[in-house]
Amino acid sequence: METHYKQEKSGSDCFLALKVFEYEITNNKPMIDQVHEIQMLISKLSDLDIKVPDSLQVGAVLSKRPPS
Repeated sequence: METHYKQEKSGSDCFLALKVFEYEITNNKPMIDQVHEIQMLISKLSDLDIKVPDSLQVGAVLSKRPPS
């Protein structure tokens, strides 16, 4: 039973990390709201003891800006 829950938790952790990597900033919502959404996802990773360095967070936000 413990193995089952560890596998389930691991899967949800990976899903959360995937949401951070796949997040796209668009022009149809205010930029600050979208940055806040990314920060909330990263905060959830931190709650799971998955540390994301500040430089990676900044790079993620900058790389997700729309071309315009």
